[in-house]
Amino acid sequence: MRVQFGLASFRRFTAPLWLLGCLLVCRQSEAAERRIALVIGNGAYQSVSPLPNSANDARLMAKTLGDLGFKLVGGGPQLNLDKPAMEKAIQDFGRQIVSADVGLFYYAGHGVQVRGSNYLVPITANLTRENDVDFQMIDAQLVLRQMGDNGAKLNIVLLDACRNNPFAVTGLRAAGGGLAQMGAPEGTIISYATQPGAVAQDGSDGDSPYTKSLAAAMREPGRTVFDVFNNVGLMVKTSTRGSQQPWVSSSPIQGQFFFVPPVQAPPPASDSGEQLYWQSVGSSNSVAELSSYLQRYPNGTFADLARVRIASLQSTKPPPPPPQQVAIATPQPAATTRTTSTTRFDGLYSGSMASLTRCAGLAATRPMDIKIIDGAFTWTELVDNQNMTKVIPLDSNGSFDVDIATVHLSGGISGTTLEVKYGTNACLQRGLLARK
Repeated sequence: MRVQFGLASFRRFTAPLWLLGCLLVCRQSEAAERRIALVIGNGAYQSVSPLPNSANDARLMAKTLGDLGFKLVGGGPQLNLDKPAMEKAIQDFGRQIVSADVGLFYYAGHGVQVRGSNYLVPITANLTRENDVDFQMIDAQLVLRQMGDNGAKLNIVLLDACRNNPFAVTGLRAAGGGLAQMGAPEGTIISYATQPGAVAQDGSDGDSPYTKSLAAAMREPGRTVFDVFNNVGLMVKTSTRGSQQPWVSSSPIQGQFFFVPPVQAPPPASDSGEQLYWQSVGSSNSVAELSSYLQRYPNGTFADLARVRIASLQSTKPPPPPPQQVAIATPQPAATTRTTSTTRFDGLYSGSMASLTRCAGLAATRPMDIKIIDGAFTWTELVDNQNMTKVIPLDSNGSFDVDIATVHLSGGISGTTLEVKYGTNACLQRGLLARK
């Protein structure tokens, strides 16, 4: 079990030095990797309720992926497609991702599960019978089959389609709410807007909470693909006040993938005198001091960075000084944010899990480490050869009580001891982990 989950919010890069570094890294990554993406957004449905945000979500995702070096099938987002157009786009995608480094499929629109299978809904679909499903909708497995044997090092499927059954009023009541869990083929990550069987929000500000968070998290440099999905989970959970929790299904992935690789620090200056001089003026907000470096070392290691800093300082006017105010001493309540926040439980807890009942294939005891960050931890369990991942937020008392896959997970923190109860009636385990 790997336990690591942290909250990181997307921030725009306002410092020209960081922006320059990110642009250079993205261009190098684009040249080194072949990235292919198909982005589909269906919202203008003709027979069922329309989704006004789906086209916006697809445009946002296409813009984000294009900026990150992905070549888009069709040259941009594919919007409001009927079934033949969706089939052709998926077929073209399958041809283009052969031997690619990364293949990515994104879909925003209606999606339903029927008999345990997931279907993507073209804008012309008008189902009145369950038997019409295969003739009017796209089986999501078609996408996975196109990606399965293409030789790509990594396949990513993003489904912002976990909404209510749009055909309930037309007679197709066998379709369940949300999407069903799908097995991830080798080298594949599947990200759902919410948990299997649950319903995701469409959004009230032009974009869905899932796609908005995903587009932001992808742009953070140095985040592995799993870090990105972890951050998306926390961002969506916060923005929806806990009513929506994205879900990830993954097969084992070789190596690491970054949407934006880590920004590389400049190589050390060959001239020790130049390096010392730059260290003395590099962080200065004085144009004169930065210009003095260029006068000494016009072709130096840090010359380009100095010019960028100077251009930024010259184009930015200093804000006016704030008006002076007379400070009036007033009694302030003692700060309680840290002591009442769930972050007070943050830390590494180590111990062992013991089987309270006989569990086939499990030792009587096994070691366990759990890291709690920002009042939450990630529990990853192998179920039916699939990694089932759940972000477990602690309440203000340090307790938790959730279901993950087919088992129940509960417990809480007392002092410096974390108690974990995990399993089913047939196989129940308990652990006491001490805070280090």
